[in-house]
Amino acid sequence: MAMNSVMLDKQMVNKFFKYVFANVFAMVALSAYVLADTFFVSNSLGVKGLSSLNFAVPAFQFMNAIGLMLGIGGGTKFMILKTQNDHEGANKVFSNTFYMGLIIGGVLMTLGLSIPNQIAYVLGARGDIIPYTAEYLRVVLGLAPFFILNNIMTCFIRNDHAPTLSMASMVVGSLLNVLFDWVFVMVMKWGMWGAALATGFSPMISLIILSFHFICKKSTFKLVKTGFKKQYVGSIFSLGASSFFVEFAFGMSTIIFNIAILRLAGNV
Repeated sequence: MAMNSVMLDKQMVNKFFKYVFANVFAMVALSAYVLADTFFVSNSLGVKGLSSLNFAVPAFQFMNAIGLMLGIGGGTKFMILKTQNDHEGANKVFSNTFYMGLIIGGVLMTLGLSIPNQIAYVLGARGDIIPYTAEYLRVVLGLAPFFILNNIMTCFIRNDHAPTLSMASMVVGSLLNVLFDWVFVMVMKWGMWGAALATGFSPMISLIILSFHFICKKSTFKLVKTGFKKQYVGSIFSLGASSFFVEFAFGMSTIIFNIAILRLAGNV
């Protein structure tokens, strides 16, 4: 009995660290999205390009905050229902989360394509920095559905006993983002548009990798026809709220920092 207990504890510890390592490594890879843009934009476009990118970063952080809230909140509720053997409820939670991601991503895409200059101004960009910032925002927000759905699918597939695949999708997407940045910005000379496009391609690639979870028929969840259920939507938002506010706070502090530094020292 004691031997079995020790073995069970060891298995739980191994599984715990497997999930934690995969999650942390994936988040580190996610941070490389904007880091790669920063490196190549600064070398290609100099002060104006780098200043513009800094003003655009909070929009990416806000979008990521929404994706994390939906993904972590929905993924957690999904896992709770799975342990209770409520497979129908788990599918409805996934479907509610997926549909909300599409709707919110569609709204952000519409805003990004229609009023990028106004968004750039709200984020703190001024003068000749606005066109550069707006150019980046137009592409990144225009691809908002892919960023949000990537966060959602990563969390659900990780909780569907595939943490390694989730980690691989984020890592490969981030590494290819660096490659695309070099090609689009340094080789093709596409400037801010190229940097944003490289970042936008990353979640697309991640989603393609994640699709193997379904192609290989390892998934235990699927989309079903369902309306938005109050109890599910409430659980998704409440369980994912902490992740949202942490990322949202980073975005707000970046905006305040940018505005303060702009007034003190200008673009440089």
